[in-house]
Amino acid sequence: MIDHLPILVIVVPLMYGFCAAILKYFSVRAARVGFVSASSVQLALVAALARQVALQGTVEYRLAAWHPEVGIVLVVDVLAVLFAAIIAFCVLLVAVYSADYPAADSTSYFTLASILTAGMTGIVLTGDLFNLYVFIEMTSLSSVALVAVNRDEKGIRAALRYIVFSIVAGLLFLLAVMLLYGASGSLNMRIVAGQFAGFAPNLQAVVIALFAVALGIKTAVIPFHGWLPDVYTGSPSAVSALLSGAVNKTGIYMLARLLFTLTSPGSHGVLQPALLAAGAVTILGGHTLALGQTNVKSILACSSIAHTGYMVMGFGVGTAAGVTAGLFHALNHMVMKSGAFLSAEAMSTKGQDIQQWQGLQKRVSTAGVVFVVSTLALVGIPPFGAFMSKWQLATAAIQEGLWHAALFVPLGTAMAVLYYGRVYRSLFSLRCEESTADTDMQHLTTVRKLVLAAAAVGCVAPFLLHGGLLSVLRAAALNLF
Repeated sequence: MIDHLPILVIVVPLMYGFCAAILKYFSVRAARVGFVSASSVQLALVAALARQVALQGTVEYRLAAWHPEVGIVLVVDVLAVLFAAIIAFCVLLVAVYSADYPAADSTSYFTLASILTAGMTGIVLTGDLFNLYVFIEMTSLSSVALVAVNRDEKGIRAALRYIVFSIVAGLLFLLAVMLLYGASGSLNMRIVAGQFAGFAPNLQAVVIALFAVALGIKTAVIPFHGWLPDVYTGSPSAVSALLSGAVNKTGIYMLARLLFTLTSPGSHGVLQPALLAAGAVTILGGHTLALGQTNVKSILACSSIAHTGYMVMGFGVGTAAGVTAGLFHALNHMVMKSGAFLSAEAMSTKGQDIQQWQGLQKRVSTAGVVFVVSTLALVGIPPFGAFMSKWQLATAAIQEGLWHAALFVPLGTAMAVLYYGRVYRSLFSLRCEESTADTDMQHLTTVRKLVLAAAAVGCVAPFLLHGGLLSVLRAAALNLF
């Protein structure tokens, strides 16, 4: 079985997606337990795959033994297995959290979440461009359906906006793939990357621009962020955690993989100022948008835009240290934002408006602690992991003489203090709103408390284990150069 680990990591969640529709005829509980079991198995398979990569180096898996130029190839290196682990861990957190708190249509939720997991995993493991596009579309369609899984007006409106942006991004991405295939005669990433330097400069520029815009839409880099606030706010909180914690990271992965691996080394000089500018604008714009929000989920959504900016800026530094910082922040953001969205949902059964949170500290315990821990981690203060990733980012920028870029790190931190401060002021207010006075926290079961506690631990662990993590992340970053 060990020889087939790369394909099994994709097949397990995909097969459960179909099985969930069958399990409904037995019981909804069976579907819930199945989702948790499939997510656990996938994480175990990813762990085994990571061990295989550590022992053997890059693993290449060919389906049906076809030639790489025309066949389906999975390529698993340190970077790919790192993001596969991020996806599997985030999905397991959400799966366990959702086990006793399903969406309105539980069968659709479990099926769609499983297909989404398979699509995301395929994105980070595939070694050819066409199947990358197929997995992108699988991820996009299942994400859109999950946004509207509760079938309420807000979710459906957000899903419609999401699908428009997804279609545009998909078409731009497909056009870039077609241009590369026409020029190289292959869809294999390794083969295309080897030939890219010999393409006409105009073709290189067009392909890079198409990929950059398509992935800018996928990751909600400003000015392509218009879909994100409504989608994250209109989704069930478990879906918001998946979108921010895992789906966003697949876009970050593709940005790093395509713009560094497929382009020639000389092209990095062109990309660097563009990525730096995009990162800086996204940091400033995301935090500014968050300052104007009065809904907690909207604040978290706009904060996700800003944190994407930190990752993109790390790539814009253009060095192994900068890319390492960007990857480190992606790892931290997965845990922090998953914990923030899930705990925010558990905080109040009445609403997510800041005013409705007045005095909630009298009613909450575990959820309140996890929300505070997660948001303090998002701010980026010690002893949380984001402090280390932001520190690494600022240091990498300063080492390259990019002081102007490094200044956006403390500036973003100061802005985050302001808008999370408003939430804390309401949360710890002595006044208790009538809308929250009858908040019943009994729905926060032991299982869900354990998930939230795991997320809180995950906010601190990267700070304590940053030495080992940075070693792995540096190895992943070096694969791109």
